[in-house]
Amino acid sequence: WVEIYNPNNFTVDLSNWEFRDSDSTLIIPNGTTIGPNAYLVLCDSLNDFQYVYPWVGNVVSLPGLRLSGKGERIALYNDELCPSVEITYDNNSPWPDSPEGEGFSLMLMDLAAINGDPANWMASGNYAVTPGVPNVVYCIDEPLPVVINEIHYRPNPAIDSKDWVELYNPNAQPIDVSGWELL
Repeated sequence: WVEIYNPNNFTVDLSNWEFRDSDSTLIIPNGTTIGPNAYLVLCDSLNDFQYVYPWVGNVVSLPGLRLSGKGERIALYNDELCPSVEITYDNNSPWPDSPEGEGFSLMLMDLAAINGDPANWMASGNYAVTPGVPNVVYCIDEPLPVVINEIHYRPNPAIDSKDWVELYNPNAQPIDVSGWELL
């Protein structure tokens, strides 16, 4: 799926606009609009999308919409066939590579940022995907504190033969500890 944002203070009629990717040109149906400062999601299967994201209201099915996990050029053309927005994303650096097949999405960190600059995008990661609503972006200059809360070492083999360490996150937001090492 692809999310489109309308930064204007007026509704935009997307009837007969084209969504293009490397393999196809898909026509947005008549009567499709996106309100002022609102979002529209384009997806392949409306039923499949709404099964996973039932709270998203402004969704349009474009059968055949399949984005490449390897990256590609995607573009939105208005009804006069002029490009409204286009971007070429990739799964190699400097683009985040974790969205490829891992359930994450690419999120634009700032709606005023240049879409084509990979530095303005991040993988949704553990912050969850946000179709139809503003992206959740945490800008962290340094790691948030995580506390070693409990240590279980040299256990009684008759009861528990495993060593373990418990970490506690005292913060309001989740922290991705993948790749951390205990030294």
